[in-house]
Amino acid sequence: KEKSRQVIKTDKIKLLHNYLDMTTKGYNNSLIIVGRAGLGKTYSTLNILKELKSPFAYKSGYTTPLGLYKWLYEHKDSVVVLDDLEGLMTNESAIALLKTALWESNGKRLVSYETTSKLMEGVPSVFEFQGKIIILANELHDNNAGESYKALLSRAVNFELRFSHKEILEISDKILESRRLPKEIVNKVKDIIKKDINEVSSFNLRLLDRLIKMVEYNKSNARELFKASLSIDSEMD
Repeated sequence: KEKSRQVIKTDKIKLLHNYLDMTTKGYNNSLIIVGRAGLGKTYSTLNILKELKSPFAYKSGYTTPLGLYKWLYEHKDSVVVLDDLEGLMTNESAIALLKTALWESNGKRLVSYETTSKLMEGVPSVFEFQGKIIILANELHDNNAGESYKALLSRAVNFELRFSHKEILEISDKILESRRLPKEIVNKVKDIIKKDINEVSSFNLRLLDRLIKMVEYNKSNARELFKASLSIDSEMD
């Protein structure tokens, strides 16, 4: 059964709310939100946009530069959210498209793409982009990045959604309180977190969801199930 969820209003989430509000109202053309996986970047961003009553177009997964160009054209007047698109921030062609979509030249943000591909049929080779772009990424690669990548970052407001271990545990408690879970389930989840999660553990909100489901499945064996899954996660890091 799907559990109700809500955006937990921490200080950093309130900052995110302000940055998104600024972007949707046109105070900046782009916002890049960075944060490690499992901390609720996507969930918080999309739900704050809904709270702001700001229509948006959402894209995740994989796309080619041509696919990105066509999609931006289809949503040229919209707030668009690009969520951890595979290769987006390392592909020079994709970066070039985003740069032109974010920076005005002679008062316009003109995006162009030249190709002989038949996939461009019905799509102009140049268009004016008047929307806003929100990019969600697990990390930035500015240490070894080229000039185009650095130029892209400079054209956007950059915000890192980072929580301390203590803050993650506090958010976890608030999430548990907000859900309609039996008291014995909540107590068992908190007990396992207290015994098996420490400062060096990469605990996140996805792991919290996983733990809740394991406790609901089998309270007596949930701790062993959870610990075993953590050991596999650590081997994959």
